Amino acid sequence: MSFLREKLKESNMLNMIGFVDPSSLGVGNSTDRSRSFSAALKRGKPGQFFLVPYNTGKHWILSVVSPSEELVYFMDPMKRRMDVTTDEWRTIVNQYGIPEQIGDKSCGYFIMLYMREIVQDKEQNWTKKWLTRGDEKYTMQDVDVVRQEWAEYVLKFTSN
Repeated sequence: MSFLREKLKESNMLNMIGFVDPSSLGVGNSTDRSRSFSAALKRGKPGQFFLVPYNTGKHWILSVVSPSEELVYFMDPMKRRMDVTTDEWRTIVNQYGIPEQIGDKSCGYFIMLYMREIVQDKEQNWTKKWLTRGDEKYTMQDVDVVRQEWAEYVLKFTSN
């Protein structure tokens, strides 16, 4: 996420998109996790939305949260639905226009691709694009690009 944050900074988009650290969502009981999540959202700017990657234990998913609109976009690379009834959020949108993951071990890279695509969209029209793109797929070459970017970014910290 720090790699993507740098990209946002370069594009002057830090006020548009924030991140919630997935490690803060997996610590403590459900009350502690909820408080941590709520605190992260409160630190945001008006109109800002948050990318929230989360590992369910064996699978990565992504939620894109817009507190000001009380809206959550739920993105599962296996295209499973989130069926939730809640009084807390006005709308939970299951994003079906997202590319489905390849194989059974690539969900983390697909979440990275989703986040990267959102961050690179300067007009922030990603929801409309994904709803209309149909069955577009990421290729293994797309996954390899993210793997390479991630490896190069991490290696910068090991050489110091």
